[in-house]
Amino acid sequence: MQTQRTPHIQRAAIVTEKDPFFQKYKNLLASHVRAISKVSWEELLQTDSPNQFELLVFDNEHNKSESKELDHSLAFQTSPCHIISIGPAILPKLNHGTLCISLPSDTPQTIVDQFITVLENVHQRDNTQLELASMLLHDIRSPLNSLVGYLELLINGTFGKLPNGHINIVEKAIDMSDYALDLIEELSDVFKYEQKFFSIQKETINFSKMLDALLAIIWIKADQKNLKIKRTIPTDLPEISGDEFQIQRLTSNILTNAISHAPENSNLSIQVERYHKNFVRISVTDEGKGVPQDTLPHLFEKYYRLQKNPAFKSGQGLGLYICKIIAEAHGGEIWAENQEPTGLTIHFTLPLETKT
Repeated sequence: MQTQRTPHIQRAAIVTEKDPFFQKYKNLLASHVRAISKVSWEELLQTDSPNQFELLVFDNEHNKSESKELDHSLAFQTSPCHIISIGPAILPKLNHGTLCISLPSDTPQTIVDQFITVLENVHQRDNTQLELASMLLHDIRSPLNSLVGYLELLINGTFGKLPNGHINIVEKAIDMSDYALDLIEELSDVFKYEQKFFSIQKETINFSKMLDALLAIIWIKADQKNLKIKRTIPTDLPEISGDEFQIQRLTSNILTNAISHAPENSNLSIQVERYHKNFVRISVTDEGKGVPQDTLPHLFEKYYRLQKNPAFKSGQGLGLYICKIIAEAHGGEIWAENQEPTGLTIHFTLPLETKT
Protein backbone atom coordinates (compact mmCIF):
# COMPACT_ATOMS: atom_id res chain seq x y z
CA MET A 1 0.00 0.00 0.00
CA GLN A 2 1.44 3.35 -1.07
CA THR A 3 1.68 5.94 1.69
CA GLN A 4 0.45 9.45 0.97
CA ARG A 5 3.30 11.97 0.71
CA THR A 6 3.30 15.07 2.92
CA PRO A 7 3.58 18.36 0.96
CA HIS A 8 6.32 20.71 2.15
CA ILE A 9 4.82 23.86 0.60
CA GLN A 10 2.07 25.28 2.79
CA ARG A 11 0.27 27.75 0.52
CA ALA A 12 0.26 28.53 -3.20
CA ALA A 13 -1.66 31.03 -5.31
CA ILE A 14 -2.74 30.58 -8.93
CA VAL A 15 -2.99 34.08 -10.40
CA THR A 16 -5.65 33.92 -13.10
CA GLU A 17 -9.16 34.98 -14.11
CA LYS A 18 -9.85 31.71 -15.96
CA ASP A 19 -11.38 28.69 -14.20
CA PRO A 20 -9.91 26.08 -16.63
CA PHE A 21 -6.38 27.39 -15.99
CA PHE A 22 -7.00 27.32 -12.24
CA GLN A 23 -8.38 23.77 -12.26
CA LYS A 24 -5.51 22.48 -14.43
CA TYR A 25 -2.74 23.82 -12.20
CA LYS A 26 -4.62 23.13 -9.01
CA ASN A 27 -4.58 19.44 -9.98
CA LEU A 28 -0.87 19.65 -10.76
CA LEU A 29 -0.11 21.30 -7.40
CA ALA A 30 -2.36 19.03 -5.35
CA SER A 31 0.37 16.61 -4.25
CA HIS A 32 2.92 19.36 -3.59
CA VAL A 33 0.94 22.07 -1.75
CA ARG A 34 -1.37 21.89 1.26
CA ALA A 35 -3.59 24.88 0.40
CA ILE A 36 -4.18 26.37 -3.07
CA SER A 37 -5.95 29.70 -3.72
CA LYS A 38 -7.19 31.45 -6.85
CA VAL A 39 -6.36 35.19 -6.82
CA SER A 40 -6.40 38.07 -9.28
CA TRP A 41 -3.48 40.43 -10.03
CA GLU A 42 -5.24 43.15 -8.03
CA GLU A 43 -5.61 40.91 -4.97
CA LEU A 44 -2.00 39.78 -5.20
CA LEU A 45 -0.64 43.32 -5.38
CA GLN A 46 -2.01 44.22 -2.00
CA THR A 47 1.02 45.00 0.18
CA ASP A 48 0.84 41.91 2.40
CA SER A 49 -0.36 39.33 -0.14
CA PRO A 50 3.03 37.85 -1.15
CA ASN A 51 3.68 37.02 2.51
CA GLN A 52 0.73 34.61 2.41
CA PHE A 53 2.15 32.35 -0.32
CA GLU A 54 5.27 30.27 -0.88
CA LEU A 55 4.53 29.55 -4.56
CA LEU A 56 2.93 31.76 -7.24
CA VAL A 57 1.72 30.41 -10.62
CA PHE A 58 0.86 33.11 -13.18
CA ASP A 59 -1.51 32.86 -16.12
CA ASN A 60 0.70 35.14 -18.19
CA GLU A 61 -0.93 35.03 -21.64
CA HIS A 62 0.18 38.56 -22.41
CA ASN A 63 2.77 40.91 -20.93
CA LYS A 64 1.57 42.30 -17.64
CA SER A 65 2.30 45.92 -16.80
CA GLU A 66 1.73 44.99 -13.16
CA SER A 67 5.03 43.09 -13.05
CA LYS A 68 6.92 46.13 -11.73
CA GLU A 69 4.31 46.54 -9.02
CA LEU A 70 4.70 42.86 -8.20
CA ASP A 71 8.45 43.30 -7.78
CA HIS A 72 7.86 46.19 -5.37
CA SER A 73 5.27 44.16 -3.46
CA LEU A 74 7.62 41.19 -3.17
CA ALA A 75 10.22 43.48 -1.61
CA PHE A 76 8.14 43.31 1.58
CA GLN A 77 8.01 39.51 1.68
CA THR A 78 9.36 37.82 4.80
CA SER A 79 9.74 34.27 3.43
CA PRO A 80 10.84 32.66 0.14
CA CYS A 81 8.33 32.96 -2.71
CA HIS A 82 8.92 30.78 -5.79
CA ILE A 83 7.40 31.89 -9.11
CA ILE A 84 6.21 30.04 -12.23
CA SER A 85 4.89 32.04 -15.20
CA ILE A 86 2.85 30.11 -17.78
CA GLY A 87 2.36 31.68 -21.20
CA PRO A 88 4.05 33.12 -24.26
CA ALA A 89 5.03 36.35 -22.51
CA ILE A 90 8.11 36.06 -20.34
CA LEU A 91 7.67 37.49 -16.89
CA PRO A 92 10.28 40.25 -16.45
CA LYS A 93 13.17 39.38 -14.16
CA LEU A 94 12.20 40.13 -10.59
CA ASN A 95 14.65 41.22 -7.90
CA HIS A 96 12.78 39.19 -5.30
CA GLY A 97 11.62 35.58 -5.19
CA THR A 98 13.95 32.63 -4.65
CA LEU A 99 13.34 31.00 -8.04
CA CYS A 100 11.50 32.42 -11.04
CA ILE A 101 10.86 30.60 -14.33
CA SER A 102 8.73 31.28 -17.43
CA LEU A 103 7.28 28.29 -19.32
CA PRO A 104 5.36 28.21 -22.63
CA SER A 105 1.66 27.37 -22.44
CA ASP A 106 2.23 24.09 -24.30
CA THR A 107 4.85 22.80 -21.85
CA PRO A 108 4.01 19.14 -21.09
CA GLN A 109 2.37 18.70 -17.72
CA THR A 110 5.02 16.18 -16.72
CA ILE A 111 7.73 18.86 -17.13
CA VAL A 112 5.76 21.35 -15.04
CA ASP A 113 5.21 18.68 -12.40
CA GLN A 114 8.94 17.90 -12.32
CA PHE A 115 9.80 21.56 -11.87
CA ILE A 116 7.28 21.92 -9.02
CA THR A 117 8.93 18.89 -7.39
CA VAL A 118 12.29 20.68 -7.61
CA LEU A 119 10.76 23.81 -6.02
CA GLU A 120 9.31 21.71 -3.22
CA ASN A 121 12.71 20.15 -2.54
CA VAL A 122 14.36 23.60 -2.52
CA HIS A 123 11.72 24.83 -0.10
CA GLN A 124 12.27 21.84 2.19
CA ARG A 125 16.04 22.43 2.07
CA ASP A 126 15.60 26.10 2.98
CA ASN A 127 13.41 25.22 5.96
CA THR A 128 15.89 22.57 7.14
CA GLN A 129 18.80 25.02 6.89
CA LEU A 130 16.88 27.66 8.81
CA GLU A 131 15.92 25.24 11.58
CA LEU A 132 19.50 23.97 11.86
CA ALA A 133 20.96 27.49 11.93
CA SER A 134 18.37 28.60 14.50
CA MET A 135 19.25 25.66 16.75
CA LEU A 136 23.00 26.31 16.43
CA LEU A 137 22.61 30.02 17.16
CA HIS A 138 20.42 29.22 20.16
CA ASP A 139 22.89 26.61 21.43
CA ILE A 140 25.77 29.11 21.18
CA ARG A 141 23.77 31.99 22.66
CA SER A 142 22.65 30.06 25.77
CA PRO A 143 26.10 29.22 27.24
CA LEU A 144 27.34 32.73 26.47
CA ASN A 145 24.43 34.23 28.40
CA SER A 146 25.19 31.87 31.28
CA LEU A 147 28.87 32.85 31.15
CA VAL A 148 27.98 36.56 31.41
CA GLY A 149 25.70 35.74 34.35
CA TYR A 150 28.47 33.93 36.27
CA LEU A 151 30.97 36.72 35.52
CA GLU A 152 28.52 39.31 36.86
CA LEU A 153 28.12 37.27 40.05
CA LEU A 154 31.90 37.31 40.46
CA ILE A 155 32.22 41.05 39.86
CA ASN A 156 29.36 41.78 42.29
CA GLY A 157 31.19 39.90 45.05
CA THR A 158 28.56 37.16 45.43
CA PHE A 159 31.29 34.58 46.08
CA GLY A 160 33.61 36.97 47.90
CA LYS A 161 35.33 40.24 47.08
CA LEU A 162 37.77 40.13 44.18
CA PRO A 163 41.11 41.98 44.12
CA ASN A 164 41.10 45.09 41.91
CA GLY A 165 43.30 43.43 39.30
CA HIS A 166 40.88 40.52 39.02
CA ILE A 167 37.90 42.87 38.66
CA ASN A 168 39.62 44.45 35.65
CA ILE A 169 40.01 41.05 33.97
CA VAL A 170 36.41 40.02 34.68
CA GLU A 171 35.10 43.32 33.27
CA LYS A 172 37.05 42.73 30.05
CA ALA A 173 35.69 39.16 29.88
CA ILE A 174 32.13 40.54 30.17
CA ASP A 175 32.81 43.07 27.41
CA MET A 176 34.16 40.33 25.13
CA SER A 177 31.15 38.10 25.87
CA ASP A 178 28.74 40.94 25.12
CA TYR A 179 30.57 41.57 21.84
CA ALA A 180 30.28 37.87 20.94
CA LEU A 181 26.52 37.95 21.66
CA ASP A 182 26.10 41.03 19.46
CA LEU A 183 28.05 39.33 16.68
CA ILE A 184 25.85 36.21 16.92
CA GLU A 185 22.77 38.43 16.65
CA GLU A 186 24.18 40.14 13.55
CA LEU A 187 25.10 36.81 11.93
CA SER A 188 21.61 35.53 12.68
CA ASP A 189 20.03 38.51 10.91
CA VAL A 190 22.38 38.16 7.93
CA PHE A 191 21.49 34.47 7.58
CA LYS A 192 17.75 35.12 7.85
CA TYR A 193 17.94 37.91 5.28
CA GLU A 194 19.90 35.90 2.76
CA GLN A 195 17.52 32.96 3.19
CA LYS A 196 14.58 35.43 2.90
CA PHE A 197 13.40 34.65 6.43
CA PHE A 198 14.22 38.09 7.84
CA SER A 199 10.87 39.32 9.11
CA ILE A 200 9.52 42.75 9.95
CA GLN A 201 6.35 43.49 11.91
CA LYS A 202 4.85 46.57 10.30
CA GLU A 203 3.09 49.23 12.35
CA THR A 204 2.46 52.96 12.17
CA ILE A 205 5.39 54.99 13.58
CA ASN A 206 5.82 58.67 14.43
CA PHE A 207 9.44 59.03 13.33
CA SER A 208 9.95 62.39 15.06
CA LYS A 209 8.95 60.99 18.47
CA MET A 210 11.01 57.86 17.88
CA LEU A 211 14.07 59.99 17.02
CA ASP A 212 13.63 62.10 20.16
CA ALA A 213 13.57 58.95 22.30
CA LEU A 214 16.64 57.60 20.53
CA LEU A 215 18.63 60.84 20.96
CA ALA A 216 17.79 60.83 24.67
CA ILE A 217 19.55 57.46 24.92
CA ILE A 218 22.68 58.16 22.86
CA TRP A 219 23.20 61.86 23.68
CA ILE A 220 25.91 61.01 26.23
CA LYS A 221 28.16 59.65 23.44
CA ALA A 222 27.80 62.92 21.56
CA ASP A 223 28.27 64.96 24.74
CA GLN A 224 31.58 63.23 25.47
CA LYS A 225 32.92 64.71 22.20
CA ASN A 226 31.09 68.04 22.67
CA LEU A 227 29.10 67.50 19.46
CA LYS A 228 26.18 69.75 18.56
CA ILE A 229 23.28 67.82 17.01
CA LYS A 230 20.98 69.70 14.67
CA ARG A 231 17.75 68.01 13.63
CA THR A 232 15.53 69.24 10.80
CA ILE A 233 12.11 67.56 10.58
CA PRO A 234 8.99 69.01 8.91
CA THR A 235 6.17 69.57 11.37
CA ASP A 236 3.72 68.03 8.92
CA LEU A 237 5.77 64.87 8.29
CA PRO A 238 3.35 61.92 7.86
CA GLU A 239 3.78 58.79 9.92
CA ILE A 240 5.91 56.00 8.49
CA SER A 241 5.17 52.30 8.13
CA GLY A 242 7.58 49.69 9.44
CA ASP A 243 8.99 47.63 12.26
CA GLU A 244 9.70 50.09 15.07
CA PHE A 245 12.39 47.95 16.72
CA GLN A 246 14.28 47.43 13.45
CA ILE A 247 13.95 51.10 12.39
CA GLN A 248 15.26 52.18 15.81
CA ARG A 249 18.15 49.77 15.32
CA LEU A 250 18.87 51.14 11.83
CA THR A 251 18.74 54.78 12.95
CA SER A 252 20.78 54.10 16.10
CA ASN A 253 23.51 52.33 14.10
CA ILE A 254 23.79 55.23 11.63
CA LEU A 255 23.86 57.86 14.41
CA THR A 256 26.39 55.92 16.50
CA ASN A 257 28.57 55.46 13.42
CA ALA A 258 28.43 59.21 12.68
CA ILE A 259 29.25 60.13 16.30
CA SER A 260 32.26 57.79 16.38
CA HIS A 261 33.74 59.34 13.22
CA ALA A 262 32.94 62.98 13.98
CA PRO A 263 35.83 65.10 15.36
CA GLU A 264 35.45 66.73 18.78
CA ASN A 265 33.66 70.09 18.97
CA SER A 266 31.99 69.57 15.59
CA ASN A 267 28.42 69.40 14.32
CA LEU A 268 26.16 66.49 13.46
CA SER A 269 23.01 67.05 11.42
CA ILE A 270 19.90 64.91 10.98
CA GLN A 271 17.58 65.92 8.15
CA VAL A 272 14.24 64.27 7.44
CA GLU A 273 12.22 65.08 4.31
CA ARG A 274 9.65 63.69 1.90
CA TYR A 275 11.29 61.60 -0.82
CA HIS A 276 9.47 60.83 -4.06
CA LYS A 277 5.82 59.96 -3.53
CA ASN A 278 5.50 57.44 -0.72
CA PHE A 279 8.84 57.58 1.07
CA VAL A 280 10.73 59.68 3.58
CA ARG A 281 14.51 60.21 3.43
CA ILE A 282 16.64 60.45 6.57
CA SER A 283 20.12 61.97 6.10
CA VAL A 284 22.80 61.90 8.83
CA THR A 285 25.86 64.10 8.21
CA ASP A 286 29.08 64.36 10.24
CA GLU A 287 32.08 66.67 9.80
CA GLY A 288 34.70 63.94 9.81
CA LYS A 289 37.24 63.09 7.11
CA GLY A 290 34.77 61.16 4.94
CA VAL A 291 35.95 58.08 3.06
CA PRO A 292 37.87 57.58 -0.21
CA GLN A 293 35.48 58.14 -3.10
CA ASP A 294 36.12 54.71 -4.64
CA THR A 295 35.07 52.97 -1.41
CA LEU A 296 31.61 54.56 -1.20
CA PRO A 297 29.83 51.80 -3.19
CA HIS A 298 31.37 49.15 -0.89
CA LEU A 299 30.47 50.60 2.53
CA PHE A 300 27.31 48.51 2.83
CA GLU A 301 28.82 45.23 1.64
CA LYS A 302 29.05 42.29 3.99
CA TYR A 303 32.34 42.12 5.98
CA TYR A 304 33.68 45.28 4.28
CA ARG A 305 35.96 47.45 6.43
CA LEU A 306 38.21 50.40 5.65
CA GLN A 307 41.49 48.75 6.55
CA LYS A 308 43.56 51.96 6.45
CA ASN A 309 41.23 53.91 8.70
CA PRO A 310 41.99 53.36 12.43
CA ALA A 311 38.36 54.12 13.27
CA PHE A 312 37.28 50.95 11.44
CA LYS A 313 39.55 48.50 13.25
CA SER A 314 36.82 47.12 15.51
CA GLY A 315 33.84 45.11 14.34
CA GLN A 316 33.43 42.56 11.59
CA GLY A 317 32.10 44.85 8.85
CA LEU A 318 28.48 43.86 9.50
CA GLY A 319 27.07 47.07 11.04
CA LEU A 320 26.31 48.96 7.83
CA TYR A 321 25.36 45.72 6.06
CA ILE A 322 22.70 45.14 8.75
CA CYS A 323 21.48 48.71 8.10
CA LYS A 324 21.16 47.83 4.41
CA ILE A 325 19.19 44.68 5.30
CA ILE A 326 16.73 46.63 7.43
CA ALA A 327 16.26 49.45 4.89
CA GLU A 328 15.69 47.03 2.00
CA ALA A 329 13.38 44.81 4.06
CA HIS A 330 11.14 47.89 4.33
CA GLY A 331 11.33 48.51 0.58
CA GLY A 332 13.76 51.42 1.04
CA GLU A 333 17.34 52.20 0.04
CA ILE A 334 20.56 53.26 1.76
CA TRP A 335 23.62 55.02 0.33
CA ALA A 336 26.49 57.34 1.30
CA GLU A 337 28.16 60.40 -0.18
CA ASN A 338 31.10 62.59 0.77
CA GLN A 339 30.50 66.26 1.60
CA GLU A 340 32.59 69.29 0.67
CA PRO A 341 34.92 70.37 2.17
CA THR A 342 34.71 67.47 4.64
CA GLY A 343 32.30 64.98 6.15
CA LEU A 344 30.13 62.02 5.18
CA THR A 345 26.36 61.76 4.76
CA ILE A 346 24.46 58.50 5.00
CA HIS A 347 20.97 58.58 3.52
CA PHE A 348 18.27 55.95 3.96
CA THR A 349 14.62 55.85 2.90
CA LEU A 350 11.56 54.38 4.60
CA PRO A 351 7.96 54.01 3.37
CA LEU A 352 5.26 56.39 4.54
CA GLU A 353 2.08 55.00 6.03
CA THR A 354 -0.53 54.70 3.28
CA LYS A 355 -4.21 54.82 4.10
CA THR A 356 -6.31 52.19 2.34
